[in-house]
Amino acid sequence: MLKRLPSYAGGPLLYLVVTPLGNLSDIAPRSIEALRASSRIYAEDTRNARKLLSYLGIEGKCLSSIRSQNEREEARKAIALLKEEGRAIAYMSDAGHPCLSDPGAALVHEAVEQGVASTIVPATSAALAAYCLSGFPDARFYFQGFLPLSGKDRSAVLESLRERREPTIIYEAPTRIGKTLADLARVLGEQREISLSREISKIHEETIHGSLGDFLGIEEGSIRGEIAFVVSGNKKEAVEPSPEEIDACIKRHLSLGKGAVKAAMEELKVGRKAAYDAYLRVKG
Repeated sequence: MLKRLPSYAGGPLLYLVVTPLGNLSDIAPRSIEALRASSRIYAEDTRNARKLLSYLGIEGKCLSSIRSQNEREEARKAIALLKEEGRAIAYMSDAGHPCLSDPGAALVHEAVEQGVASTIVPATSAALAAYCLSGFPDARFYFQGFLPLSGKDRSAVLESLRERREPTIIYEAPTRIGKTLADLARVLGEQREISLSREISKIHEETIHGSLGDFLGIEEGSIRGEIAFVVSGNKKEAVEPSPEEIDACIKRHLSLGKGAVKAAMEELKVGRKAAYDAYLRVKG
């Protein structure tokens, strides 16, 4: 069933407010209006929220925390209370865009489930800012956000990025940036271009351009602050393996039975039909 929830119908309303990445004067005028119009304000960190509200001269607001650790439970409570009071509430993450590697999605989902309208007050995000600063000419990009910290999940994501044709936007903490760049260089190759932006819109804002290989020589601890970087896509033209190459691959894995089909698909990046046809040819 369709749920049509117009934002300007005069009922309860959830504002998603995009906050400045660093310089507080970047706050949008409509963001200020939304915060003033909200009876309650929810934030990822109330300490940061109080700093911004104080800068804007907004006082007397009921301020509560909704962070990743309690997001679902608190979202249900917040939307239920919003329906009861029938006014407007606002949510803002620490800096930047709610719902992009930050909490907020559970609030929107709960609002949809309970028939409450949501609207967003647009502004920039670290992802879009870093992409614009990269200078990459591609019309499309892939937003990865934070990589898994370790294990099979991390390896799988890194492998998936190897073949992407479009640039990839990644967030990383300064304490892990060295390891992440080394992992990317190992999997994607040291020649891949990278544009790394840190402390966007803050006093120490800096963007560093180069290859993944260039970044391997950077001194540990020299890249500090909030980091968003962009890695260029795979520009190599894909070469289709010949039927003879597929047959040879099947022969190497023939002891696996039909498992040789899957092995050839993974090794040569060919479709199931091509691999299965080769299996039938080799098996005789």
